[in-house]
Amino acid sequence: IPIHTSNKYLKKLIDRLISRNSTIISHMDNKTIETISYLARLKIDQSDKENIVKDLDKIIDFIGQLQEINTEKVEPLSNPLEMTAKMREDAINSDNNKEIFLKNAPNSDEDYFLVPKVVE
Repeated sequence: IPIHTSNKYLKKLIDRLISRNSTIISHMDNKTIETISYLARLKIDQSDKENIVKDLDKIIDFIGQLQEINTEKVEPLSNPLEMTAKMREDAINSDNNKEIFLKNAPNSDEDYFLVPKVVE
């Protein structure tokens, strides 16, 4: 998992969280949350720490599930939308309803809606 950050201490902490076999630690604790928040210069209330720990544990569990998927025969993508765009003929596919729309407007000119002046 490539980690991109300019904060060398935060990168070192994240690298420490990921073991040599690319498995992320199995549990997040308050000390780790405090360290991450300090290095990222985030102020986290004590009441929010429990929720953050739970959320990060869920994320870590999800990453663990993703790591269990066999991707040996799957070619890596450089873009998640790697596909050819569908080509179609450039044709008009709707009617010009300008007259109907202008007829329903409270005020209109030949081609435009007339609205009250907003800026003096």
